Amino acid sequence: MKKLISEISRIKEMMGIIESIEDDKKISDEYMSYLRNTSIDDQLNQTNDKNYQELRTKAVEANERLSQYKKIENSTSLDELINLFSKDYEFKDYVKNNFFGNETFDGPFSSFDTKIGGIVEVLCFFNGGSEDECINSWKGSYLTDYDEQNGNYPIDWDKANNLLDLIPGLKERALKLKRITSANKIKSNFETTQSNTVKNKQSISADDYISKLNYSDVGYENVDAGGSMRKYAEALSKEDAKIVEKTAKKLVDTFRKIMQYTFNKEISRAGMSESWAYWDIGKQLYMNTNPDESSNNYDLANPLEDETLFWDMVYRMIGWEMTNGGKKPDGSKYSSWELKDIGKKFYDERKQNK
Repeated sequence: MKKLISEISRIKEMMGIIESIEDDKKISDEYMSYLRNTSIDDQLNQTNDKNYQELRTKAVEANERLSQYKKIENSTSLDELINLFSKDYEFKDYVKNNFFGNETFDGPFSSFDTKIGGIVEVLCFFNGGSEDECINSWKGSYLTDYDEQNGNYPIDWDKANNLLDLIPGLKERALKLKRITSANKIKSNFETTQSNTVKNKQSISADDYISKLNYSDVGYENVDAGGSMRKYAEALSKEDAKIVEKTAKKLVDTFRKIMQYTFNKEISRAGMSESWAYWDIGKQLYMNTNPDESSNNYDLANPLEDETLFWDMVYRMIGWEMTNGGKKPDGSKYSSWELKDIGKKFYDERKQNK
């Protein structure tokens, strides 16, 4: 019994006005600790004890409050929090009886419903609502006074914050959900911008890409590459034309500078065309989305983004040029992956000897 009296005395120091969720949790935990550490017989013997009854009553009240706090804590959006204060009548009754019962407010709007309405208004603003949505349609509230000069109802944020502070944990949860809402809107705006960027990208049809793949820029006519040209043209047409053009130009410029300054070699007629660059980009794009048609000897990636693949294409063209059109000594053709290795070997050896 001495232990029980001691526990009650310690708890009663925290009694009176409950100022935080932590106080209620302490009360609940203390009572549960008492129950766990006290035999059933001792509990039954103390049922009529005044101190025990007081402890039990305080714990029951604390648990009731905690269950309502949980509703606030478990709200995952400001919309849920707004619905809690506007549509959950059990919750609203509890708020009325435990937090607003004896509260008095200055001004003409002092009813309980108006106080709840004030909280809903604040949450509405936090949720991105306009003044018309949150206040004007209600023709004013406890949180606002009519501004005759501007014809609106500006919110008094000092009053708003004081109102939220009446319910432990409400302001913290509301502000957190406000930050989440703002972050989600930023993310949504970013994704919308990205989506619009995709929609607004410049495009070239597959038919138009045929003229970039057929070496017509160096005077070749009626180059027939079979079905591959059409497939690669289709792959190119799905990409942003500006990025394709920029990558092709970078390939061509890099190749030409290497042939001029590293090898001091005149470039062939076909090598002077830009078609080889568009051809290799189109092929890599196609193979990257159709890996079953590729070989294990090739690395698959987006050639418009992958730096390693960019250099593979440069080395491949160097190999083609240094073997007089990709020809083996016996007259047969090197595969494209062999040309890449040959081109890299030529380049590395020349760089080492300089």
